[in-house]
Amino acid sequence: MNQPLHLRWHRALLLPLLALIGTAAAAADRPLAAVIDGYVRIGLADNLQLRRSQLQVDAAIAELDAARARYLPDVGLQARYTRNTGGRVFEFATPAGSVEIPLLRPREQDTVLALQQPLYVPALPAAVRAQRAALDAQQYARQALALRLRRDITTGYLRWLQAERTVGIVRSTQALLAENLRVNEALFDNGKITQDQVLRARAEQLAVEQQLRQARNGTTQAQSYLNFLLNRPLDTLLDPAEAESELHRTHGELAPLRAAALERRAELAASRSGIRAAEARAGVARAAAKPVLVLG
Repeated sequence: MNQPLHLRWHRALLLPLLALIGTAAAAADRPLAAVIDGYVRIGLADNLQLRRSQLQVDAAIAELDAARARYLPDVGLQARYTRNTGGRVFEFATPAGSVEIPLLRPREQDTVLALQQPLYVPALPAAVRAQRAALDAQQYARQALALRLRRDITTGYLRWLQAERTVGIVRSTQALLAENLRVNEALFDNGKITQDQVLRARAEQLAVEQQLRQARNGTTQAQSYLNFLLNRPLDTLLDPAEAESELHRTHGELAPLRAAALERRAELAASRSGIRAAEARAGVARAAAKPVLVLG
């Protein structure tokens, strides 16, 4: 049985639209924490500043290994070969005739195997302590950077989500004002109201359109900033999330949270490690005035 053309047209249009709405609804059902955790994992893996911090930690580990290696014996092989032509000659007169003795030998080869073992070097333990404290400072600094990145990603996504909701609210208001303008124009055409009411409705509609442009700009800026933190193209689309239920469940006393934050701050631990590293470097400088005993 053939369907009318307009029914077939509506069906062909509505089926993809319903599928798109279903997909968007399924994506919006994802919990807020799951969406944010996914973006945090991407940021921790791909953020360039965090990679740079990890390279600094690796460099500090290598310097600590080098400081510890100074306790081990140092073996070196030195070889030298010299060939001389001409130069100063000592000449001695003897009863049998003159004898010439060259100051430099024509060919000379010298090979030395050198072994050194530190027995008492006060600067070595101080240098190891200083480098270990510097490594702790770098590790805590990287941890602090990772926490700041997690915070920035979370707040950036929440700002984008808020901007998206603002755009939805303004769109709804725009639809209501468009209907209000249509009704006022119809009433004015029928002589029920004066023209100033129509102009007022049109001005309100234009004001809401300006608010919609500002809200869209805010959404674009929040999206670009979050994608910048994730080290990917700025126009990459973001996943929606369901936030109301989780935000209503989130609560806590401010004083315990503040105390826990001050106790676990990686920045404070990095500062303490930096102080220990500076004190250890001062110990290295003081140890330079002490005697050194090396077995060679």
